[in-house]
Amino acid sequence: MIIDTHIHIYDPSRPEGVPFPQPDNKLLYRTVLPQHAKAEAVPEGVTGTVIVEATDWLEDNQWVLDLAVDEPFIVGLVGRIDPCTDDFADGVARFAENSLFQGIRFRGQRFFDDIDRGSFMKDMETLAMYDLVLDVAFDGEDAAGVFSLCERLPELR
Repeated sequence: MIIDTHIHIYDPSRPEGVPFPQPDNKLLYRTVLPQHAKAEAVPEGVTGTVIVEATDWLEDNQWVLDLAVDEPFIVGLVGRIDPCTDDFADGVARFAENSLFQGIRFRGQRFFDDIDRGSFMKDMETLAMYDLVLDVAFDGEDAAGVFSLCERLPELR
């Protein structure tokens, strides 16, 4: 079994469109769905994939989970629910009901400079309570905040 643990899917032709990529991006502005990933991955021996949601549209998490119902190649989703938002806890609870939902990803720059600001630590505790993962890319400026989070909340995966 070989799992590709990080791909993005999107469809600019959906009624609501997509926030990224922009139509003038000739390389990326196209439909990328599981069947497109499978066409590239399966011949290389890949048996499944984890989708990593990049848009900040909460309902795009549901869009991926809906696609996964009929697509066994999707074995997981790392969703996008930004901390310090009013709908964070409800969003986590809602999507955690689906076993394919493995956790969240967000861009850390605005969170890790002060992890005690707003509801950030409470939100991370919510993730840990549901035994979900936090996938975050960070640079050197964010390292202290990331490491502090790890020390203060070691049960967070």
